Amino acid sequence: MNHNVNRIKDDANMSYEIIDRRKESRYKVKDGIFTVPTPRIQSSRLGNIIDISMGGLAFQYFLVRNMSFNNFMELDIYISGDGMFLDNLPINIISNIELQGSRKQYMTISKRFGVQFREFDQVKNTKLHHFIEHYTIYKV
Repeated sequence: MNHNVNRIKDDANMSYEIIDRRKESRYKVKDGIFTVPTPRIQSSRLGNIIDISMGGLAFQYFLVRNMSFNNFMELDIYISGDGMFLDNLPINIISNIELQGSRKQYMTISKRFGVQFREFDQVKNTKLHHFIEHYTIYKV
């Protein structure tokens, strides 16, 4: 199996190679598509979905310092202007990367999360497939 290898740099300008082991094709999501992790907490905010596949998605999320993401087990997907599209998608957190330019002095940290979908029913599978067909721009 061939894997894509991506090089990234962290805040200390250290370079790392990340091997992309995804089984499904990823697609860039249109503007105005958001996710909210569940269970909801008082400081829950919308996250911007970066890309999505039938196997998972990546999103950018602002965390208040000392707030943990590890308790989130599901995500909801919202379409701006249309409301909720998919709710309670079961996930496993695969990656959690602090993005450059986080505003630590303001007590918030910008992170990019990669999540893998756990098994869900055929109805959600069909809705996810429809979402990818109608709310994505191009293959990444």
